[in-house]
Amino acid sequence: MQHTPGNWHAKDGQIYPTETGKTLALIPYFDEKDIEKQANQQLIAAAPDLLNALAMFIHSVEHEGVIFGIVTSAVENAKQAISKATI
Repeated sequence: MQHTPGNWHAKDGQIYPTETGKTLALIPYFDEKDIEKQANQQLIAAAPDLLNALAMFIHSVEHEGVIFGIVTSAVENAKQAISKATI
């Protein structure tokens, strides 16, 4: 993994990891009343979760086959990541 690890968060147009709290990205001209900019910051902050959920899903299908419990877990992770990525 070459990107900054950990959970990323978004606040006031800034995206930062929990571990360091240092800004990774900024949403230019962020306005909390602008729904599109809010949605963009949430999507960027959720990028590591989305990547992890997708990787887990692919791994479970390729290596574990379609086993209900494993696929259910992968789907739940994907749903949580999507929830974090959306307003």
